[in-house]
Amino acid sequence: MSRLFYLSFILSICCFSMPLKSVGNTSAQAVSIRQPTEIPGYYDVQRYLLLELQNPSIQIHIYGTNKVSTWMLNNVSQMVENMIGGMNYSSHRVQFNDHHIFVITDDDPDVPYSSLPGHKNTGTIGFTILNQTIICAEAVDTLYPDLPPTWRAWDTPIHEFGHAIEHTLALETYSDSVFRSAEPNYNQSVAREYFSWFSETWFDANLSKNTNGKTLQEKRSALHQSIFGYYNWLFNFNDNWKPSCTGRPDPIQSIDLKQLVGQYERQSIENDWHKINISLQQNGTLKWRNDAGREWTIFQSNGELFTGNDCPYGIKPVQVIRKNNKLAGLKFLNDTFTRQLNPVQVEDILGQYKRLPVTNGWHSVSITQDDSGVIWWSNENGFSWPIYLNNEIENELTLVTDTDSPYGYQVITIEKNGLGMVTALKFNSELYTKQ
Repeated sequence: MSRLFYLSFILSICCFSMPLKSVGNTSAQAVSIRQPTEIPGYYDVQRYLLLELQNPSIQIHIYGTNKVSTWMLNNVSQMVENMIGGMNYSSHRVQFNDHHIFVITDDDPDVPYSSLPGHKNTGTIGFTILNQTIICAEAVDTLYPDLPPTWRAWDTPIHEFGHAIEHTLALETYSDSVFRSAEPNYNQSVAREYFSWFSETWFDANLSKNTNGKTLQEKRSALHQSIFGYYNWLFNFNDNWKPSCTGRPDPIQSIDLKQLVGQYERQSIENDWHKINISLQQNGTLKWRNDAGREWTIFQSNGELFTGNDCPYGIKPVQVIRKNNKLAGLKFLNDTFTRQLNPVQVEDILGQYKRLPVTNGWHSVSITQDDSGVIWWSNENGFSWPIYLNNEIENELTLVTDTDSPYGYQVITIEKNGLGMVTALKFNSELYTKQ
């Protein structure tokens, strides 16, 4: 018996008589943000959901960046719960303990370890990255920006988590044997895609209608015998779960609270209550403090700002005022507080920076100033180019490169913490953290 036939035979036979495995109770809860241990610091996570599965007891950490909706986190949690919980063997499920899921948007950096511009979805050992923009939406895949928008259901997240499953369980050799024998037009150059493609089919990721009254089980049984046997060995054949797009909201246009940090003044100053400072707190809220020494909390809810219970005026809305799509001020109790420009000084940005994770010398950078006053961006691969501090743009703190840069003209965004200290530079869609 050939090795290939033996594998197909074993998968097909063992799967039909296997007793189903129960995964027991599960829970998903929003708790205080646990900082990621996979690719730490790479994404600016603002939301966190802890998914706990039983039998065996494992934890999955689901993170969302600034504009990711609660609906998206909850439904990604359900997807992960059912794909892992639907596995037949606890020895497989336990290998996903501490797996990280990052749900991001088009505004976030591309996935790490990739040189492909616009690459925002991936799945591997330890973590999975999903772009909410193309989940249950008609959207353009950033990897293929020239193609027209396409309706996408759950094909991309199930596909990417399929990659994570194949790599985590070390199924690559099994996959190659099964798909090479079952697929008449098998293409070795995309060998790592087949398991993910058929994972989409098994879980009906595109939410196709069950034509001619076919059940999900009948559609699964229609797969090639070897492919059916492979997935039936891994997953519960009788599990009827499939994803849903019901209730998907438009993405929350969350306010980036870091951008609100700074000094503000009422248009007509009459007392010390009319000059204020906004700072960012460790718990993710803002603090409003006036020159009279009074202070209170500002928090965000569904993309809107409100004062906290500690405000002497009670819980009241705080409106963000923009001019030419740029932050210009805040409106509170019918008073307008104009943002005061706080130019960055050269000495504030000098120092060492790293893009995490560091995979080559281009990701370790020094910002220095020479005797003639020119600021230089230099990486450990020996490449340097001048950058210029630009405080001319209203309400923006930026650096710019010139044509000497191998990337051409680029705007480098300066990020600051709640104390006004420079913490990172965002260049070419990647975050370089100050060391």
